[in-house]
This record gives sequence, C-alpha cells and structure tokens, in this order.
Amino acid sequence: MKSMTGFGRGVLSTDEFDITVDASSVNKRSLEVSSGLPREWQRLEARVGEFTKGYFSRGRVQISCSVCIKGDFAGTDFESLKSAFFALKKSAELLGVEFKPDLNTIIALDKNAGASCAGVEDIDALWEKAKPAFAAAFDSLSEMREREGAVLKKDLKHRISLLSKAVEKLKKRSVGRPQAYKATLLERLSQLGPEINFDDERVIKEICIFADKCDVSEEITRIKSHLAQFLSSLEESAPVGRKLDFICQELGREINTASNKAADYEFSRIAIDFKNELERIREQVQNIE
Repeated sequence: MKSMTGFGRGVLSTDEFDITVDASSVNKRSLEVSSGLPREWQRLEARVGEFTKGYFSRGRVQISCSVCIKGDFAGTDFESLKSAFFALKKSAELLGVEFKPDLNTIIALDKNAGASCAGVEDIDALWEKAKPAFAAAFDSLSEMREREGAVLKKDLKHRISLLSKAVEKLKKRSVGRPQAYKATLLERLSQLGPEINFDDERVIKEICIFADKCDVSEEITRIKSHLAQFLSSLEESAPVGRKLDFICQELGREINTASNKAADYEFSRIAIDFKNELERIREQVQNIE
C-alpha cells in the first residue's frame, strides 16, 4: 500500500549534459502529470507522461527537470540567439524601457537560447540518454510513497480496531432491543385506555412490526464484514485507495441506518463516536494510492 505524497530526485551525468530530475506528488482522485522541461526538451513531454504512468496510478505528480550542457555540446544556436535578442529589444520598446545590451546580456540570451540543445535532432536517442534520470527520480518517489503508506497502514489498523470495539458495544447494546421496544409500545398503548383491544390480532401484528424495525442485527453483521474487508484490503499490493474509500462510504451508510433504527440514546452515543472515528479514517484514505 502506498501513499500519494512524496518526493524523489534523480541525477545523471553524460558526456553531453548533466541532468537533475525532481518528482513530487500529492493526493488526487486520478493521475495528473505536470512536467516542467527545458524549452528544447519539451518534445519529450509525451514520453515523460507515458513513463510516469508506468510508476503511478493516482496522484498529482509534478516533475521538474534542469539540464546543463557540457563543453562542445553547448555550442551557440545563432538563429535562436538572434531571435531572442530582437524579441528582447521589441519588449523593451513596448514597455518604454531603454535598451542597452552589453556582453552580459548576450551571454544570458545565449545560455537561454542554446541550453538543452544536445541531442534534440534525435529525440529518441535523447530520451534513452535522459530516461535513467527520470527512472531514478520515480524510484525514489515510489520508495517514499511506500514508506508513507506503511505509516498510514499502521494508523488505519489502529483506528479500525477502535471501530471494532465500538461495534461490539453496539452489538451488546442492541441485544433485546426489539423486545424492550415492544414492551414500551404496549405500556404506552395501555395508557390510552379500553379503546385499544390487545386481543385484536391486527393490533398485535402492528406492534410486532414496529418492534422489529429497531432490530439492527443485520446492520451490525454488515459493519463487521466491511471492517474485515477493509483490513484485508490493506494487505493488497495493488492500489486500494478507491476501494477503501468505497468501504468507508458503506460503513457510514450502515451505521447511520443502525443508529436511526435503534431508537436508543446510548446506542446513538456510541454510533456518534463510531462516525467521528470513521471520518478520521476517510481523511487518511484520501492520501492512499
């Protein structure tokens, strides 16, 4: 089980360039990949996106990449430099700023225009050279997500144990509730006087129906089953975040039904504690892949 929160870095040095890839992720219902690549490397964006899908199934993954071209491979792209120069001049004119370029300006423009030129002509070869840096970053991110997932699993197991204890209290409290409710109905009806005929089969049938409505044994059974499914899902290697979220929804539905049917103050009090703890679990589940 993995969390959707983490950070990883991959660093690679080749004859042509040094590359550093940072990858971070946060929770999101689906997978969303956002990559920040150098201008001349943006043609790799589709490959980076597909490569990311091989590692992660959920979460917002933010990727940033910085590249430093080495030696002879960092040659000046004069056409790009010329375009950048005149674009800067035009921007200065539009903004009403005096344009006084010097050597530092040229160097800065050259660095921006010529950076990341290595291997652009052969995009497939460039990707094969750069891919190990992305793989290293994603491996590191995955390891951190696994560590975070282990912490979440431990916490969730503890919270599920609290819910299991609460269910046992609810089960104990629900024993004899239909009979007690029936007795209460009979007592209240008897106070109405002789107009109620308790020998009438229809009256007895209606009383039994009302009393049976407060029987929560089926809800208790389903709650215990959902808790067992939750615990078993925590041990699965496949992404289980959506599954756990669904189980939490079902637990919430069952405890609400049971609380409404029981018509008992102490039962409702325990159910409220159950729902409060369940809400904490749902918040944690939102961070699970």
